[in-house]
Amino acid sequence: MKRLKKWQITLICAALVLALCAGAFFIYVGDYYRADTAAIGAYTVSVEAADHSDIGFIFYPGGKVEAGAYSAIIENLNARGFSAYLVPMPFNLAFFGINKADGIISAHPEVEHWYIGGHSLGGVAASIYASESEKIEGVVLLGSYSTKDLSDKRVLSVYGSEDGVLNRKAYEENKINLPADYEEVVIEGGCHAGFGMYGAQSGDGTPGISSAEQTDKTAELISRFLLRSYQ
Repeated sequence: MKRLKKWQITLICAALVLALCAGAFFIYVGDYYRADTAAIGAYTVSVEAADHSDIGFIFYPGGKVEAGAYSAIIENLNARGFSAYLVPMPFNLAFFGINKADGIISAHPEVEHWYIGGHSLGGVAASIYASESEKIEGVVLLGSYSTKDLSDKRVLSVYGSEDGVLNRKAYEENKINLPADYEEVVIEGGCHAGFGMYGAQSGDGTPGISSAEQTDKTAELISRFLLRSYQ
């Protein structure tokens, strides 16, 4: 049998390592939270319609959560007259699509005021985008925090009192990146998964309110935040 040369052995080993890493990655991203279609289908919006279409809101989903799980929040905001957009992410991870907001903003020149937000790791990704964009006026963080300087933006930070997933230490440490007048709201009875409709999340607390109730409260908070500068 012909002996393999050292460079051939090295190449084979490298290929095996890459194959193992790729396999592990696809196993990891293949295990994600699916949108609860029954809960979303049962969700109804009853709000007073208005025309706020010149205010745009872009939303990044949480890590390893199907984007459709947040459609209720977007539906609620659109019913209130805002131009709200939900952004599906590659592999359900916003870090692979941080700049996806670019396409939405460029496709809607009629929108004069742009805001961005996200849930959990989606909020971290959204804050990274906002920190590098002059078009983004403010950021909404749901069970999330910003690792980048947002001192020149308006910021709304919301989390549930029963959130068992949010890293509280990181949340507190990264408050230094927020403007002095940022708004913080705790939804009593809310949990981490309650910002979306995808069922219970591992490590989360026990909610005291339903996902529909948390969605309604969240949409109302976002609506007030978006309008505050223009009233």
